[in-house]
Amino acid sequence: MAFDWMHATIPPRPDRSEEQFLRGCRERAQLLRNLHFTEAQAVARIQANLRWEFDVPSTPLPSFFESVPAMVAEVYHRRSSVA
Repeated sequence: MAFDWMHATIPPRPDRSEEQFLRGCRERAQLLRNLHFTEAQAVARIQANLRWEFDVPSTPLPSFFESVPAMVAEVYHRRSSVA
């Protein structure tokens, strides 16, 4: 007897892990900003974390690695919505 829940109908989303890493980088940049790290320190720290996560020799750095400074700049130069 077959059950509906045994056959998932979730569409494949190969870009899902990249979305997760991008969101994590932005959240980490916001955290470092709140902790009063400089923009350069935040970029260096986030890129170091990515290098560590992709440290396996057969795994290349992610395609968005070079865009980390732009992401951090976006977070650091965004106006705070909290007054």
